[in-house]
Amino acid sequence: MPGVRRPQSYKSSYAEWHNCYGKLSKDDKSTIGNHIKAMDTQPKISIITRVDTSSSLLLRSSLNSISKQIYKNWELLILCDNPPDAHITAVINEFDRNFSNVDIVIDKDHGKISGDINHAMPLINGSFVLLLEPTDILTEHALYLLANTILTRPETKLIYSDFDLIDQHGQLSCPTFKTEWNYDVFLSKNYIQYLTCYECDVFKKSLASSKTDIVKDSSELNILSIEKLAPEEITHIPYVLLHHRQFDNQSGINVLPVNYHCETALNNHLAKTEENTTAIKIEYGHRIIRQLPENTPLVSLIILTRDRVALLSYCINGILTNTDYNNLEIIIVDNGSKDTSTLTYLDSLKSHDNIKILREDREFNFSELNNIAVKHAQGDYIGLINNDISVINSDWLSEMMSHICRKDVGAVGAKLLYEDGTVQHAGVTIGLGGVAGHSLRYSPGNYRGYDDRLMLTHEVSCVTAACLLTKRAIYQEVNGLNHVNLKVAFNDVDYSLKVREKGYKVIWTPFAELYHLESASRGSDLSRDNIHRWNAEYTYMRDSWGNVLDKDPFYNPNLTIVDEDFSLAIPPRLIHPWTKYAYPAK
Repeated sequence: MPGVRRPQSYKSSYAEWHNCYGKLSKDDKSTIGNHIKAMDTQPKISIITRVDTSSSLLLRSSLNSISKQIYKNWELLILCDNPPDAHITAVINEFDRNFSNVDIVIDKDHGKISGDINHAMPLINGSFVLLLEPTDILTEHALYLLANTILTRPETKLIYSDFDLIDQHGQLSCPTFKTEWNYDVFLSKNYIQYLTCYECDVFKKSLASSKTDIVKDSSELNILSIEKLAPEEITHIPYVLLHHRQFDNQSGINVLPVNYHCETALNNHLAKTEENTTAIKIEYGHRIIRQLPENTPLVSLIILTRDRVALLSYCINGILTNTDYNNLEIIIVDNGSKDTSTLTYLDSLKSHDNIKILREDREFNFSELNNIAVKHAQGDYIGLINNDISVINSDWLSEMMSHICRKDVGAVGAKLLYEDGTVQHAGVTIGLGGVAGHSLRYSPGNYRGYDDRLMLTHEVSCVTAACLLTKRAIYQEVNGLNHVNLKVAFNDVDYSLKVREKGYKVIWTPFAELYHLESASRGSDLSRDNIHRWNAEYTYMRDSWGNVLDKDPFYNPNLTIVDEDFSLAIPPRLIHPWTKYAYPAK
C-alpha cells in the first residue's frame, strides 16, 4: 500500500509484514469510501453472532470491529444461549444504543433470550449472511470487500477469505492464505471457514437441512451449501478479513482453529455425490477412500532409461514385487544403452508377459520418447515413471488410480521423496521462479506443510512427469507432451496446463509415496551442456503461458514466488479493487 514501510528482509515476520501490507492507510480508507459512494447498489450483509458468559470479556472488541466497518450497510443479529449476565447486557446495550441495525433474538414462547438461530431467520434482511464468533475481529475493510465481490461477481453465492490468529498477548500471527476453490482440500478439511459468507437463500436452505449447531460448527453448513453450488459460484477473497483468537478465554490455553469436518455430514455428502466413496478421520483432517472398479482397468507404465542398471532394476523390482495393483504393463524405452550389464538385464525382462522393451537410439527427447511409447501402450491409463523411482508403500498405484478414474480428473501426481527422506515433489506451483517450482521442496518427509498441504489430497496446477498418471484419451486429446519446444524441461508443466485448459482437474495425493532420485540418470538442466536448451524451453513457457503462470489458483498472491517455502510475498501480488477510486467520486 502507498506510504508503508517496506520490511528490511524478504523473510520478514508476519507482524512486520502485516504492519506494512495488511493495514489500511488514511488514503486507503478515503479511497474505499469513494468506491462505496460510487457503487450502483450497496447489498446489505447480515452478521449473526452468539454470545455467552465465556465470551463476555472479549465481546466488546468484536462488536467494535463491526462498528468500525468502512462499509455501513450491515445489520447485526445477536443470539444468546441464556439470559445474559450483567457484563454482556451492558456491552450489548451500549452497542445497541449507538446503532439502529442491531437485534437481540428473543424466544417468544418462553419470553427469554435464546441461542437458537432459527429464531433469527425472520429477522434477516440482508442478501448475504456472515457468521461471526463473538471473540473474533473483522478487519475494517472486510464488509467492503464482501460487498465488492457480490457486485463484481454476481454469480457468487458463497465467499470465503484468508484469516490470521490473535495470540494470548493480543499479537497477530500465523496467517492462513488459502487457495481458490479447491474441492479436494474441502473434502479433507473445512478450509473455507474463518471468514465465510453465504447468499441468504443458500444459507436458509442449508440451515433447514442441518442437524448440527451451525453457529458452533460450520462444517455441516458448509457441506450442505457447496452441494447447492457450482464451482464458479464460490469465491475466495485473498485478503485477511478476520482475526481469529487462538486461545480459550477461560482457561487461557492455546487452541488451534477447528477445521475438521463433521464425519457424518461428510459421509452423507459423499453418499449423495460419489459411489463407493467414504471419508476416514486422519490426524490432520480426512482421507477420502474411493474404491476401484471390480474389474480394474489396465494401466501402462512407461519408463525411459539409458544404462544405470542399478537404478532401473530397483525401480522395476519395486513395481513388480511391491505394488498391490496387478493389472499393469511396463513399457521400457531404452534410449541408447551401451553398458553390457544393462543390456543383459533388459534382455532378462523379456520373459515377463507384462513388460515390453522398445529400443530408440536417438537424441534424448523426453517428450518424444514418451509419445512413442504411448502409441505402443495397451492400457486406457498411462503412467509416466522415471527410472529413478522406487516404491515405498505398496498401494501407491491403487491410490493414484482411485483418483484418475474420476470423470473430472485428468492427471494425478504422487508424493516423492529424496533418498534422504525430504520432499522432492508435492505438486507444482506455477509462477515460482518465472515458470514453475516444486511446492515445499526439501521439507522433512513428515512435515505437515503449509496449512497441512503435505498431509492432505488436493488439487494443484501441475504435477511432475517423474510419476504422473493420466488417461490415454486425454493424453491424445491434448497431443501428448510437446516434443518440439519442450524436449526435456517443463513438458510436464505444459501437459498439466493443457489438461486443465480442457476442464480436467490435476490432483496430488500424499497417500501414494515413492522415492525419487531426481535427475540421477540425466544430470542437471542448469549444467553448461544443458543451459542453452533450458533457456529456450523457459522462454517458450513464458511466451505460451505467461498470463496463466502469473496466477496459480491453488497458491495465493500473498505468498512468495521467489522461493518454494510458502513464505510471505514482498510485496503481495494484489491489485486492490479500490485503487481506481483514488480521486473523489463525481
